[in-house]
Amino acid sequence: MMKAMVYRGGDLGNAFEVKEIKRPIPKEHQILVKVNYSSLNNVDYERFKGKKLSLFARTTLLFGGKGKNLGGEVSGQVEAVGEQVQNFKKGDEVFGQTLGFMAFGAWAEYALLEEKQTVLKPSYLSYEEAAVLASASKTAIGALCTGQLQSGQSVNLWCFGRCRAPFSVLRQSFRSIYNRCMRPAQFEDGN
Repeated sequence: MMKAMVYRGGDLGNAFEVKEIKRPIPKEHQILVKVNYSSLNNVDYERFKGKKLSLFARTTLLFGGKGKNLGGEVSGQVEAVGEQVQNFKKGDEVFGQTLGFMAFGAWAEYALLEEKQTVLKPSYLSYEEAAVLASASKTAIGALCTGQLQSGQSVNLWCFGRCRAPFSVLRQSFRSIYNRCMRPAQFEDGN
């Protein structure tokens, strides 16, 4: 068992309660993470804006309404791994996005992540910084793919406050992102 913040419905003032729920067990390609930090992002916030729910919020409620443990981004230590996980082991410091189309389960003592949605946390990142990177990174990757970035073009990373370290992770990842978006056939050989 574990403690989790569960969505009860209603507005922000009374929308949540702490409950004991079953601790998840990782499947073949999943990782169980002992949560250090999670975030509140727009997907979570849209669920409890009150009576003025957007179409997006109503859609998210179909996938994760009352009784769900919310939260889509997490940082922490690997507690257990599924049988087919190859790149992570117990004790690794990681961050990533939780399971599911709308990503649920981070507001708890433990959360499940897919191996392919999990990243080793660089030592220069705090757990707080790492916990908010999953959504921002996916947005940046989506923008790069949608924008059809071509070889030789530049990308400007706007950064305010304490985001220098987190966005250096993105900067270091641009070569890989470019390969995945633009040249998928060549991605396997690392060119």
